Amino acid sequence: RADDDHSVATIVMAQRDRLRARCEALEAERDSFKRELQIQVQSSESLKADNTKLYEKVRYLQSYSKGPSSRGRDRDLDLEALEQRYEASVDPFRQFSKAERQRKLSEMPPMERAVFVVAKTVLATKEMRAALFFYVTALHLLVFVTTYHWSHTDGCHNVNNEHLAYLPHEQQTAKAAEQAAAASSPEGS
Repeated sequence: RADDDHSVATIVMAQRDRLRARCEALEAERDSFKRELQIQVQSSESLKADNTKLYEKVRYLQSYSKGPSSRGRDRDLDLEALEQRYEASVDPFRQFSKAERQRKLSEMPPMERAVFVVAKTVLATKEMRAALFFYVTALHLLVFVTTYHWSHTDGCHNVNNEHLAYLPHEQQTAKAAEQAAAASSPEGS
């Protein structure tokens, strides 16, 4: 029985040793994968930065190009395709949001779409917002000045109100005022 216990113990210890060796090998492999992943991430970031710099250089050089020829137009189309691919690969959410905005805009009724386009145009730049602010301010000032002028002049009080006599409410009010005046005056009795 002791030999059986000893053989079982040696088997279990051998399995434990194999398991330890396997765990150490897997940990070493995991560490090497982590290092490789870190190197690849750094390389990817470096390549993205290089691509951005190259694209900036291309845009800079493109800004100094002379009038586009037919060959230049082909290059421009290739460059636009490269730009779209680059933008899509760098930020897929931007392309999704553009498509979503376009879908929502196409679903709008024509009147709302017109209001949206006008609002987007007017509010797009700082200058347009400033112009809108001053326009609205000027309109408010005009209304306030006009209201003040008409409320503080005698022009409104001396107006002949005969044209109001044709209104039903005005007729009833006028008759009631006449009856009240006749009842209150001593000469009427």
